[in-house]
This record gives sequence, structure tokens and C-alpha cells, in this order.
Amino acid sequence: KKKKKKPTQFKFVEAERLQGHQDTVNSIRFSRDGKKLVSSSLDGTTQIWDVASGKRLQMLQQRRVSISNARFSPDGNLVVSASKDSIVRLWNATSGQMIREFEGHSDVVTCVQFSHTGQIIVSGSCDTTIRFWHISSNRRFKVLRGHKLTINDVQYSSNGQMLASCSSDNTIGIWNLKTCQQMQILTIDASQILKVRFSPDNRSVVSCSTDPVIRIWDIVSGNITRKFEGHSRTVTDVQYTPDGQTLISSSLDRTIRLWDVNSVQGIQVLRGHHKPIIGG
Repeated sequence: KKKKKKPTQFKFVEAERLQGHQDTVNSIRFSRDGKKLVSSSLDGTTQIWDVASGKRLQMLQQRRVSISNARFSPDGNLVVSASKDSIVRLWNATSGQMIREFEGHSDVVTCVQFSHTGQIIVSGSCDTTIRFWHISSNRRFKVLRGHKLTINDVQYSSNGQMLASCSSDNTIGIWNLKTCQQMQILTIDASQILKVRFSPDNRSVVSCSTDPVIRIWDIVSGNITRKFEGHSRTVTDVQYTPDGQTLISSSLDRTIRLWDVNSVQGIQVLRGHHKPIIGG
């Protein structure tokens, strides 16, 4: 019999430890060129870091209000942040100066994302709406409604034609951005969905939720095609690698895990955090 090929084991060592926040870190994201990181925290700051040196480049500070989420623009020149005061803020990543505030949500803004052109920001909120904003003005030009509870995450497809959203109402929405209509509603029982990501080919999405299971969904059929089980507590974040062959997940169980998408096997478990991992 032909032996099954074992998933590749990657070697990971701690390269740098970045310290500067005074409270829980809610999100961390690389710039597209991989040279910078942006982090958001309950301490009311968004911080920008140089990956090579580990030095903090900028501290984007606002009125002691918790920052839920922050992202770089595609060119790395801007940062958008989501706050618990219901305001979306746009920052100059080089100078650290705030450029603009976007007001319209009526509750905590939980997630933000730039479009692939960098001209549009999309945000999700506890007010159950998804809103789109032009960065050149503070004008809101589109609102998507359909979820019944908090929007936990929003994600553009790589072709910019679809948006995936997930909610505490146990559903994932797949939206056609031309028509602003839901193409698909994906539902699981008794589990709040925390993150959703398109696969690189945009044919499926991966989700994680308050249960310890990671699920891959087929967008057309709406069926779950794969389940990954191994975490012992809530899975807080999940990402595809660029080739779509590996998933990386984090959990309240204090581990980061790598998974082989095709075999549905765990590849590696990374340990080292002393407290629950909120996200990546």
C-alpha cells in the first residue's frame, strides 16, 4: 500500500517579543510587505511596529477608548481602527496623525477592513450593520443589513466581488457587492461565529467559533466540507496560508495550531503563551 504523505513540520522559534501595550491586545496584523505590524488594544492605543528591529514606530492614541481592531491599507500608508465608542478612525501610518473619523454606527465597532483598492473601508458593529465608507470623505455610501446580532468579522474576497461576514447570531453571510444582496447564509447551531476568511480561490470560507471546531464551507452549496478538531477551548482566529494548503488557528487554550487542509490533520502545535490567545 502507498504510504500517506505526512504533513510538513515547520520549525518555529521566537524571533522577537514586542512589549508596549498596557492591556489586552485585541488584534495584530502585518502590512502587505511584511515589514510592519499594527496592533490594537484595550489600553486605547493602536501601535505600529518595525518587524526587523522590534521597535515601535508609532503610537496612535485616542481618548482612552478600547480599540477592537486595526488594519493597514494595501500600500501600508494608512491604518484604520475600530473603537468601542462606535467611531471608525483613519490614520497616517508614517506621521501617526489622525486623518478622519467616520461616524454612523450606533454601537461598538468590532471589525474593519480596507478594500483591495484601498479606497473603501468596510466596518461591522454590535449594531448588527455592515457599513462602507469612502476614505476621501466621511461619507457612508452603503449599509448591509441581515444579521440579527453583533457582527464579529468582515472579509473581502480576493477578487473584490464578495464580502463574507459572521455574527453572534450563529450565521455567516456571503454578500454580492454589486447587488448588495446575500448570496448565501451559512448557519451552525448554538455557536457564535467569531472569524471568517475566504480561501485563496474564493470557492470556500473557513470559520472559527465559540466551540473548539474549525469549519470549511463550500460557498455554492452552503455545506460544511471539512472540520478540524483539536483545540480544547474557543478558537479565536483562523487564517489560510497564501497557497491555501494550510490553516493557522489560535485559541483560548493558549495554543496556535497548523492544519493540513487536504488531509484535515493537525501539523503542529505551538505553545508559549501564558494566557488565552485573543487572535492573530
